[in-house]
Amino acid sequence: GVTMHDDKTHWTATFITSDRSHADEGRPAPYFRTEFEVSEGVIGARLAVTGIGVVEAHLNGTVVGDEVLCPGWTSYDHRLLVSEHDVTDLLRVGRNAIGAIAGEGWAVGRIGLARRRNRWGDRPAVLLQLEIRYPNRTETVTTDGTWRTSTGAFLADGIYDGEVYDARLE
Repeated sequence: GVTMHDDKTHWTATFITSDRSHADEGRPAPYFRTEFEVSEGVIGARLAVTGIGVVEAHLNGTVVGDEVLCPGWTSYDHRLLVSEHDVTDLLRVGRNAIGAIAGEGWAVGRIGLARRRNRWGDRPAVLLQLEIRYPNRTETVTTDGTWRTSTGAFLADGIYDGEVYDARLE
């Protein structure tokens, strides 16, 4: 992925998060998902991904990109890193699904010698923007309040302590 430019005017996505606080350790990672339609004639598609915490994006059941612990350590007070991926080959004509799993990362989980949690928020958050280009238009799928939120196999996660994963919940 590459970092997008600093022009904030192109963003139409909003951050989404679960309603469950991660003030205490051992909370399940939130999963987010929505569906959308794709018409014939796509000439290109790109997905921009960032979050408060760490984010793993999925498109039609495939993990997007090869990064781990994305978007990585940053000074959340001043900037967020954004990864951009060409996802043209992951789209199909008809119904498609996009989703993300959000981990605590450095922003929400325990960090530093003082073992302090929730330094930049009390729950992980995700921001995704998918732009699908056709010869005569661009359609955009963005995170917003309509996305479904649930939990799955990641029962707990942390930068220092690893994860608790229950494959029966995949």
